[in-house]
Amino acid sequence: MVLLSALLACGPTPLECATEADALLSARADDPAAVTPLSCACDGGIAKSCTQLATLTNDHAARERACTLGSGAGCVDLAEALDALPEPGRGLAAVFDAYRRGCEAADMSAIACHQAGLRKLDGRAGQSFNAALPLFEQACKAGYDPSCGLRQAATEPRIYVSEWAIGCDAGDLAACVAVARVMTPGDPRRARALRHACDGGNQDGCILLRDAP
Repeated sequence: MVLLSALLACGPTPLECATEADALLSARADDPAAVTPLSCACDGGIAKSCTQLATLTNDHAARERACTLGSGAGCVDLAEALDALPEPGRGLAAVFDAYRRGCEAADMSAIACHQAGLRKLDGRAGQSFNAALPLFEQACKAGYDPSCGLRQAATEPRIYVSEWAIGCDAGDLAACVAVARVMTPGDPRRARALRHACDGGNQDGCILLRDAP
């Protein structure tokens, strides 16, 4: 009888907390009652619950814990949250590191590999085709199609620069961003391509223009 009372006093297990939270969130995606069981599950080491908690409460610590626990999606969420911070809180190195961790996570995210590769390719994490290539290869093998094309671009940049430059001149905003990614930081043509893309409403162009080294 004493043992049973002691077990009951310990409260629910992290898995039980996660199950309770999932039931609440399935009925209402923003149910504040889910915060307590999500916190319990996240503290108990369930990465998915940490990600859910971060989504529900915008809790940066929960994002960091999800990433630390090996959730690739959690690392992507962390990187995106860091990237959205205004200066000086946003750090390009921290954003890259979060994407890198997501690519290396046990529950690997192909998007994380892709984004880390982009930051190597376009200069936001130190321009290096050689460093970008394995990241694109990993994402491509995981089925992320955008990385497959960029993997070839990292291997044969001159061919792709020529093709994308023609597309950019013809008004293809995505081609403007693509050609800018493989140009040397500081090249005035790179800035012009990004400005053209951003002015046309391409968000990637605006982000790259903002983060230009």
